[in-house]
Amino acid sequence: MIVRLFQVISNKLSTDLHSCNEWLIDNKLSLHVGKTECILFGSKRKLGKIQKIEINYNGHTITGQTMVKYLGVRLDQSLTGEAMVTQVVSKVAGKLKFLYRYQHCLNRNLRKNLSSALLQCHIDYCCTTWFSGLSCKWKNKLQVTQNKIVRFIHGMQPRSHIGQVELKRGAPQPYLSAR
Repeated sequence: MIVRLFQVISNKLSTDLHSCNEWLIDNKLSLHVGKTECILFGSKRKLGKIQKIEINYNGHTITGQTMVKYLGVRLDQSLTGEAMVTQVVSKVAGKLKFLYRYQHCLNRNLRKNLSSALLQCHIDYCCTTWFSGLSCKWKNKLQVTQNKIVRFIHGMQPRSHIGQVELKRGAPQPYLSAR
């Protein structure tokens, strides 16, 4: 049953891609096959029962991916958001490491402005699309990352507690919470 449905989906996508190609040609546009990706979304249980999807298009085969990047947001097949969190945490950690090297040259207000401009923007970008589907484990990773940003702003020790006092002193409000 699932294999039959899978073949129907693959054939329908191939047909739709050819229709899109005709529209593109009519409007003097083209499809870059090298950049074209496809992904099949579903639960891990259902995705485990099917093989990789393949779409045929003008002699080219477009194979299904387990994760795609669309407008800077990483989408995996199960829409868990794990790939996005991993990317955000990695980017913030790298930039925070760079800022710590020059911490002695920066006053608190400048650290706050740099954190908002260089760090918090990664957490905020498209957060409404991927945050709600995260498990507590991944929400906690984001919260830990935001706590590191607050500690940097206030010049606190790495294991210092982040409480209401620190937040009231002007740090960007960490709005992510695992609970």
